[in-house]
Amino acid sequence: LMSLLVGMGWVTYFDRYILPFAVVLGALAAVALGRACGVLAFFVPKLKEALLVLSAIVAVAWGAMQWPALDARSLAAPEDVRSSEYHAGVLATWAVGSLGQSDGIVDCAGLALDSLLLPKKIDYRRYPPGDPECTQLIRSPVARRGKSFLITMHRDYPQNSGPEDLAFNASAIRSLGWQSVAIDAPLEGYMVWVK
Repeated sequence: LMSLLVGMGWVTYFDRYILPFAVVLGALAAVALGRACGVLAFFVPKLKEALLVLSAIVAVAWGAMQWPALDARSLAAPEDVRSSEYHAGVLATWAVGSLGQSDGIVDCAGLALDSLLLPKKIDYRRYPPGDPECTQLIRSPVARRGKSFLITMHRDYPQNSGPEDLAFNASAIRSLGWQSVAIDAPLEGYMVWVK
């Protein structure tokens, strides 16, 4: 359980939904093995004790082989794959170190940085790529005392959208007064802007 909690900071969004069931699924394997040995013991009563001990040993060995360690870093981390989860992790790390108290982020790439920053809360608005409301916020950002940051995606265009649409067009965003922000990590296909 501790490994699951420690690892939650980097586990991909979709995998998080299965984590509450991981313990139940793991227990089912051991129970299934015990039941199978019980059926075998029913037909061969002399082996009942040995099969019960064997099923317990196999269940413990299987659990030990599956255990990821206390820091869960022995699992394949998203940093190894340049997916949207990788980019969300990089940008969440950037947000923790760069955002001021009155700054805010409009995420037009749908990366869900806010879920990676929990329990800390930031001024954050998330929209799926190509959302018309996000396009409107690019044109007229929310008035803030601090800086307005914008995250855009420039790859994997959603259906009915393309590089000519405002949310995906770096030249058009730049012409509206947004300035690109340099991040100290590779962000293939994503950009951060400030205004």
